[in-house]
Order: sequence, then C-alpha cells, then structure tokens
Amino acid sequence: MKRLALIAIAPTLLLAGAAMVDNRSRSPGAVPLGEYYAYVYKVFVSSDNHLRINVWRGAEGNFTPAQRANCSDPWYAEFEYPLGDVRTEAVERIAMASLMARIKVYAKTDGCTTDGNIKLVGLQLER
Repeated sequence: MKRLALIAIAPTLLLAGAAMVDNRSRSPGAVPLGEYYAYVYKVFVSSDNHLRINVWRGAEGNFTPAQRANCSDPWYAEFEYPLGDVRTEAVERIAMASLMARIKVYAKTDGCTTDGNIKLVGLQLER
C-alpha cells in the first residue's frame, strides 16, 4: 500500500518541478515556439561553455523569422544548460545525428539569451 502511494505522488512532484524550471528560465514576454527543420546545419561549442546549433530549412535559410524575432544575434540557437549537464549531452547527440545523417529535427525555442542568441529549450529528432 505504501508503494502505491509513492507512485501516485511522484509524477505530481516531477510535473511541479518541471513547471518551475520552465518558468524560471523563460525570457520575459517570450512564448515557446517550435518549428520543423530539414536538419542541423552547424554545431558549435562557445567559449562560455554552451552548445549552439544552426539549422537548415531549405531555400528559406535557417531559423524562422518568428524564432529570430527580437534577437540581436540570431544565427545560432544556444541550449539553455551548459556543457556537462546531461540534458546538454542529450541535445548534443541529437544535433550530431541530424548533422551527420541530415535527419529532420523539431527545434523548440523560447526567446533570446542575454547575449542575443536564440534560446534553445528542446531538440527532437524526426524520421
């Protein structure tokens, strides 16, 4: 009986924790936006220890105007967590798989970083 009670409580705690992290990291006035792209075009590790990517969507170029909006340096999307974080390692693997095999991705962004890049909050590999 105690085991059942823990299982019922655990998902609630996980959801609450995820909601708090998401709200804390959101850029003021930004609404998360997801877009599909043909593949990841560039992978870059910046000197401030963050993973940055660029995507390709064909003749239209890289990130959509909606995702670039109000960012002063919109050529790369910077993942919100630094290198060494397991979430960044997972996103790096997804980005490299897309880059190497030209596999479609879904990139979710949330406004701009403090240095003007697009803020990447999720990357999903598609087939």
